[in-house]
Amino acid sequence: SRLNRYINIRYEDKNLKINHKIFYYFTILFEKLETKTYYLFMDGRFLSFKIFYNLNSTIFQYLSHYYLERNKNIDFCISVKSSGSLSFRSKDPKNDVSLIAKTYFDGGGHACASGGNFKKYGLINSIQDFEKILISNLKVEIKKEK
Repeated sequence: SRLNRYINIRYEDKNLKINHKIFYYFTILFEKLETKTYYLFMDGRFLSFKIFYNLNSTIFQYLSHYYLERNKNIDFCISVKSSGSLSFRSKDPKNDVSLIAKTYFDGGGHACASGGNFKKYGLINSIQDFEKILISNLKVEIKKEK
């Protein structure tokens, strides 16, 4: 019935607002904890990015969205799973993450949302292991924030 649909929609909206609040606070927490910014030279310019390690896909989707909204100086985010999978998120199609996924990580997707894997580079046990892959294969630079 119409009333049931209305109640379900209202209930989902209420949950969505709660979820958004939770991810907003996760974003603030991440900003306080994360101290490194990574830079990849691509298309004649440096793109800045942050790395999230071993996050649930849904959490990464929301967290990267909020993080990129709040930090306009960051071009994209990468989710790295120790299983070998990667997810890329960007807010701006000019920062085409599908090119990175396709070129370096046997992946693909869209300009603002792509995926890939790093299995050809070997397994990793930490974010530092993934940093080594980035530095040696993609010539990424890392800067520690003050």
